[in-house]
Amino acid sequence: MASRQLLALRPANAARQLGKSPLAVLGLRQVLPVLQRLGRPLWLVVLEQEGQAEAVLRAAAQMRAVVGLCLWPGDCPASELRFRFSPEKKFQEICRAAATVDNCGPFLLHAQLPVAGAPEALYEFAYACVEAGFTSLGVAFSAGGFDAKLAARLVSPAQQYELGVMVGADRPWQEGLLPQSLRWDVWLGEGNPNGVVRGWAKRQQPPPVAAPAEVVIGPLEKGAIKEATEALSYAAALEYLESYALSGTAKLLEKVFGSR
Repeated sequence: MASRQLLALRPANAARQLGKSPLAVLGLRQVLPVLQRLGRPLWLVVLEQEGQAEAVLRAAAQMRAVVGLCLWPGDCPASELRFRFSPEKKFQEICRAAATVDNCGPFLLHAQLPVAGAPEALYEFAYACVEAGFTSLGVAFSAGGFDAKLAARLVSPAQQYELGVMVGADRPWQEGLLPQSLRWDVWLGEGNPNGVVRGWAKRQQPPPVAAPAEVVIGPLEKGAIKEATEALSYAAALEYLESYALSGTAKLLEKVFGSR
């Protein structure tokens, strides 16, 4: 069970949904600075199959690791977002899965927003994600289609609760690319063929291209395994957690905030 100090850090939108639940659903702005100091990335798993959330959280609990779970509708038409990827249902499904995990540690819930379609429908989905309890939002553009105005509009629901924001495009970040009024935390690079997107935390100067990623977003997929069983997903999650050296990070997070 998470400490009172960690539970007190839950963003207001998530805390409202969780009520008296002992789940420590934390935000990007609480977790990322600690992982940065440890030299460890934040791993956000794109949930593609039923049972993956429970498998990943069980693996994280086993290794006492901090992990994030990601809702990413991909190229779903804007008009079908709320029907096919209901944020409310997904939040409740994840929390039910987490409640079955012994000693479930702190985790994040990130929503990566689509950018194609009617802007108002996209905004309504972003707003629904925040109201449902997701603790960070992200938008990423590709093929030269970066739209700073749309990016700012889509992540604006996060500002009300001071949630973390990730923005990205197929270009390096540079001063003046985004409105000064937009508070963002992570710049996302271009995704690779395996669907993995890497990001770097905001700083005075952009990191060199070769700098280790501080955020990694990607599917839980090992080789040709497309429809993995929960056991295979658990094993894959353990392997990823080990490869990112995330073992023990939940314990360290408790120590950092428990001493304050």
